[in-house]
Amino acid sequence: MMFKPHFTDLAKQGGSTGRNDCQWGWYDYVRDTFKGLTLLDVGTGLSKIKERLPEATITTHEASEQCPADIHGDLGAVESKSFDVVTCFDVIEHVIDYGLLTMNMARIARRYVFVTTPGGECTENKSPYHFHEFHPWELVQLFEATGMKVGTAWANQWDGPARYQEDRALNLLTGTDPFTRQQLLEVRYLHPFSVLFIH
Repeated sequence: MMFKPHFTDLAKQGGSTGRNDCQWGWYDYVRDTFKGLTLLDVGTGLSKIKERLPEATITTHEASEQCPADIHGDLGAVESKSFDVVTCFDVIEHVIDYGLLTMNMARIARRYVFVTTPGGECTENKSPYHFHEFHPWELVQLFEATGMKVGTAWANQWDGPARYQEDRALNLLTGTDPFTRQQLLEVRYLHPFSVLFIH
């Protein structure tokens, strides 16, 4: 398997490296939006989602065998249409074969896939943990190729630097703006952004 020079394969990292806990706002969104539905969290890292949503029916997936998760390894082994919702919080940019990841998430989800990602101009692909940083239109094309469509989307900032509050980036629901599929296709810079895809 080929990796960018000096980039870290998170599948082989079991600890907190590259897995900072910065998704609490989106966990709140998931809790409030998908009540009563089964959920698979892909690339769960340290499985913080289970701590944050103790009443939800959540199964966690992580490539690294060293991380606490219910399922490890290949998503291809997960049964089709086996979960109502698949979530993927700031993971897709860490995956070499993101097309396969996208197809598997769409295949596994009965109803929704919810994806967050930093955006194509976040570090201009200089992050030591990212294989590809996405422009919004790329993510739309990937998921629409699987038959899914854009339901709702949010962005932290359009066409400019990311907003910050108290010296930290706002990559959570608070402080984000809604935007449409057409805006996803037209805007050049969004960072970070999140999209709910529906079947």
